[in-house]
Amino acid sequence: MNQSDMKRLYLEHREVEEARDLDAVVATFDDDCFLENVALGTRAEGRDAVRKSYEALFATFPDLSPTSDGEAYGRDVFVTWGTVKATMNGAWLGIEPTHRTFTCAFVNVVPFKSGKMQGERIYFDLPGMCAGAVVSVEEILRRCRATKSAGERAINRLTTL
Repeated sequence: MNQSDMKRLYLEHREVEEARDLDAVVATFDDDCFLENVALGTRAEGRDAVRKSYEALFATFPDLSPTSDGEAYGRDVFVTWGTVKATMNGAWLGIEPTHRTFTCAFVNVVPFKSGKMQGERIYFDLPGMCAGAVVSVEEILRRCRATKSAGERAINRLTTL
């Protein structure tokens, strides 16, 4: 894809994210999409899993609002960086809402495939986010690892049947 098409689709994606239109958000992705949160070590694969990730994100941080400060392009990849502001008004990984607002830096790497977003690889300042939301970085990472391990155990059980 050329730069203008990548940016147009990404801005459309951002617009429907802001509207919290989950169907439209997922429609910006390719069929075999992913959503990878590098700071948390998590990755959702496929439209259903990506949709569930967005549902959880919007439930936890209903006012989530990113602001881009810059962008760069590569072959079939768009990168943007800036700050994200949100309030933890929902439970996060079983931790009760703190109703505290944070602002932290982020970088989003978006590869494209077949005219759609193939996925998003999100990097952000987890310690800064946790400090603002008043939650423990260690506890968040422990819960992410436990959730990931439980999912891997379930997959391993299914593949051995």
